[in-house]
Amino acid sequence: MMNQTIYLTGYMACGKSALAKALSSSLDRTTVDLDHHVENQWERTIEEGIEQFGELEFRRIERILLRELPTENQILSTGGGTACFYGNMDWMLANGLVVYLKMSPSNLSQRIIADREAGIVRHLVDFVSDEDMTEFVAKHLFERQGFYGQAHHIIDGNLPLEEQVKALMLVLPTED
Repeated sequence: MMNQTIYLTGYMACGKSALAKALSSSLDRTTVDLDHHVENQWERTIEEGIEQFGELEFRRIERILLRELPTENQILSTGGGTACFYGNMDWMLANGLVVYLKMSPSNLSQRIIADREAGIVRHLVDFVSDEDMTEFVAKHLFERQGFYGQAHHIIDGNLPLEEQVKALMLVLPTED
């Protein structure tokens, strides 16, 4: 199996972190959640940091930390917007295997609403009502599609997790 880092991209709540964990056992690799890495380095939650310093500063720090991580033998779940800022998608495409976990707006909306009810804060959708969530997500996905669509591989995030792992394992390159 190739040893380059696998970068999982996709919209918030699509299951990147869960897929990374599931893949790590199949591939015997470490996982890194970029959002958690940023929070650890920043010593505050992303929401607190954005509130204090603004989203552009968060994106700048995210860019720096992404590039400081090793580009071999990892599975890295990115934040939902990582691919869309500061040339991050081009950098990931050049330094690893990029996978877009694509999910329908309605399924994403259901997850985001469930997360909200569980107390998970997502600054991007704080102002969006449950009734308007699917429309908001659909519009936002449309705006980001040009970035996400550049991935080396697209996996259907609407599938059960085990099926996502199988689908990804089928497209991973092997070493000769």
